[in-house]
Amino acid sequence: PKMTFTPALGLGMPSLAEYVDVKLIRTDDTGSAAWAEALLASLRGLALEGIEVFGVRLLQKGDPALSKLPAMARWVAGLPRSTVDAFGGQEALRAALEEKWAAPMEVHREARKKHKAKTLVVQEHALEFRVGDETDVLRRAGLLGDLFPIAFETRTGGPSIKPVEVLQSLVGEAHARVVREGFFIDRDSEGPRLSPLDLEAFRKVREAPSVASDALAALIC
Repeated sequence: PKMTFTPALGLGMPSLAEYVDVKLIRTDDTGSAAWAEALLASLRGLALEGIEVFGVRLLQKGDPALSKLPAMARWVAGLPRSTVDAFGGQEALRAALEEKWAAPMEVHREARKKHKAKTLVVQEHALEFRVGDETDVLRRAGLLGDLFPIAFETRTGGPSIKPVEVLQSLVGEAHARVVREGFFIDRDSEGPRLSPLDLEAFRKVREAPSVASDALAALIC
């Protein structure tokens, strides 16, 4: 089958939310809902240890491909206790990160092969962070030990920023463990996060008489 995945992870980086577009040939006449349920049951039965299949949706003509979605990833990093202590404790770390976030932080990438040198402003590609609230996410990903969590989101596509670059801008060369906790649609609007499985929401946007957001317009192209 032809398969398209969400953006690749760094080597050894775990994820709690991966999505894939798959093109298959149907060989029966069962209804779409029943066929999707049967496929889900089959995938769950064949999944390797450490992989859990949560859902299957059948795409319709006009549904956005996974690679075309304006998306964002949610990351949780576990900082070692030594990093927290170097800042003077949790509250001092929180204050230091908030101060850093208030001013533009730049990431400089050197030229290599076909890629030109580039400078990215972190705040243009990453959304505001949270400190100390995601210990359960680290545990679910199997990242154990005395780790202090920091959560943040980055936009994918284009000159996207890497989670390690965000962390280096915030805390320096910390030996943090990172997990991709979620993958959502970037709608530039308030409201609950939508996953790529929320096809009904996408279709409602497509059928709306007007679209106010450029991100939504990109979603339905």
